[in-house]
Amino acid sequence: MPSIKEEDFFKVSGEYGSGVAINEYGGTYSLITAKQNDAGIWGDWSYPQRRVEGKNIPAEKAIPTGSPRMTKGQIIDVAKWILSYFDVDGSAF
Repeated sequence: MPSIKEEDFFKVSGEYGSGVAINEYGGTYSLITAKQNDAGIWGDWSYPQRRVEGKNIPAEKAIPTGSPRMTKGQIIDVAKWILSYFDVDGSAF
């Protein structure tokens, strides 16, 4: 899995290096959970499960995990970062 670029990452928690990243795939964007350590910045990926005959079966391919739990202030900071990431003036909001 490739490392996430610094400009695509916003650190939410300094204690664990957790944050969010903008993930672009096929011309669409998503906000994913990511972590930063000495080796770089990496997205959290998981294998979603589906129910087959009463059993949970993991998918064959991993997908990016959604955003982490955040405080209200952290969500506001992330929203401001997203606006600046896409060069949008947020003063109108």
